[in-house]
Amino acid sequence: MKLVVGYDGSDNARRALERASRLAAGDVVLVVSVVPLSAPGARGPAAVDAQQIEAHHKQLEEARKVLASHGADAQLIETLGNPIGDVADALMHVARVHDAELIVVGTRGLGMRKRLVVGSVSTKLVREAPCDVLVVR
Repeated sequence: MKLVVGYDGSDNARRALERASRLAAGDVVLVVSVVPLSAPGARGPAAVDAQQIEAHHKQLEEARKVLASHGADAQLIETLGNPIGDVADALMHVARVHDAELIVVGTRGLGMRKRLVVGSVSTKLVREAPCDVLVVR
């Protein structure tokens, strides 16, 4: 089974990665990390923060180690984008390109009000993904 996992180093993302590693059963897991281009609410041209890029590299290496400890291989994919919309789009793009059967993500725990205003990655994936989606709590 080909799996795509959204990973940002959070506790919820770690739980999603652990679940994906159990489901992968020795297969390759595509781990996607989206580096934000600029801080939320920033004006002007998008910029990439070098410290955020380094943090994402460390998160992806952490993901590789977790998957290896469960006998799964990781293909690490780093993309650039904004914190909400592009994360779901990036995961769906990777799933399409690699013909994945499942996208696994953790929940963010947004309150109802914030979810109504900005939406959530998991909600968008459930509505629009080209394959099944597993949302891990």
